[in-house]
Amino acid sequence: MIDSQNTSISMWLKAIVAIGDNMVIGANGSLPWKIKEELGLFKKITTGHSVLMGRKTYESLGKPLPNRNNIVLSRSMQPRDDVTVLTGPEELSPPSDAKLLWVCGGAEIYNALLARCSQLIVSHIHGNFAGDTFFPKFSHLFKYNSDIYLCDKFVTKIYNNVNCEAPIMKFMLD
Repeated sequence: MIDSQNTSISMWLKAIVAIGDNMVIGANGSLPWKIKEELGLFKKITTGHSVLMGRKTYESLGKPLPNRNNIVLSRSMQPRDDVTVLTGPEELSPPSDAKLLWVCGGAEIYNALLARCSQLIVSHIHGNFAGDTFFPKFSHLFKYNSDIYLCDKFVTKIYNNVNCEAPIMKFMLD
């Protein structure tokens, strides 16, 4: 497991995830659901920013996410031209373009970095799904802020880190 010694909250570090009612986030290296609207919401929120993921998540995608600075956190992945490879959370730094860094999976990366994130955006997918990868419990780290998207298949909510002293602006979709 990747261990992060630094647990201070970073305002530029945020997490985004889609979870089933049973906290499932993955099944056999892929999403256990196919919901076009949720993938579109992820794209809309993260485009133009940096995304941080583990090696397994990156490999499941097959290629870097377009229009985003892709960062892979891995102890074993060799350096590549198309993504930035970091070997540990201590190598993270604020994006130089003053944009955000979105933690987007997998479970090991969420476990290591969730406490450092200032906000968490969760698409709560309606239903229990079979899977082998689960999102960690987060109610002790985050408090509900607002809903940003509602439909019949899922609701997307913003949660703020309970230890953030600085006010956090509400995330708005265009």
